[in-house]
Amino acid sequence: MIFYRRLQPVKALSFDLDDTLYDNRPIILAAEQAQLDFLFAQFPATQALGRSGWLACKLDVAQQTPALRHDVELWRKQTLAAYLHQAGYSPTECQRGVQDGFATFADARSNFMVSDEVRGILATLAAAVPLVALTNGNVDLTRIGIADYFHHVYHASVDLPAKPANAMFLTAQHNLGLAGQQILHIGDCLTNDVFGAISAGWQSGYLVHGQQPDLNANRPRVLPHVQLSELAQLQALV
Repeated sequence: MIFYRRLQPVKALSFDLDDTLYDNRPIILAAEQAQLDFLFAQFPATQALGRSGWLACKLDVAQQTPALRHDVELWRKQTLAAYLHQAGYSPTECQRGVQDGFATFADARSNFMVSDEVRGILATLAAAVPLVALTNGNVDLTRIGIADYFHHVYHASVDLPAKPANAMFLTAQHNLGLAGQQILHIGDCLTNDVFGAISAGWQSGYLVHGQQPDLNANRPRVLPHVQLSELAQLQALV
């Protein structure tokens, strides 16, 4: 544990989810593959577009409507609609493909359980202070086994822009009824989590999962209050 700023007493903890409480990359890759497998089987004309066509379509949709980057569910649904339309399907077929294609992705996206170790740590922390979650993603906390530890979960949307924007931070702070300096946000991203939290007036914990980055050498936009090599170290801070 490395301290870069003086840490004030912590009255609540906030968590990023993806890549903070679990390794998100293999989960997303599997969910993306499940969605494409579904589309190629049920809407075979999409095979000609392939994975590269899907990625190009996703970027094109975001360029046309940049606000969609704040709402990954809406972005995916609109990309599915555009992808199916490009493959030549009718509006009715596109509507069915969007509904079933997204359901396939969502099912695979939350088809895992957070480790017993992490759930045990969350249980200990939740007994000490309120916990909230701030995520730019759309994982289902009930399915992955951690919903009961959190007072509230904030998902980014068009109306609640994604981190590092301060909307989720300030909404959570209002609902907690605390000053920003009483809340410690934990995350793995120097921009979304560290910069976002400090810009909102919160304290920030940077979780590096056993790595040893030299923040003084890398010169991020802002330094966190504390760098944690493992989640269990939080138990000493509350």
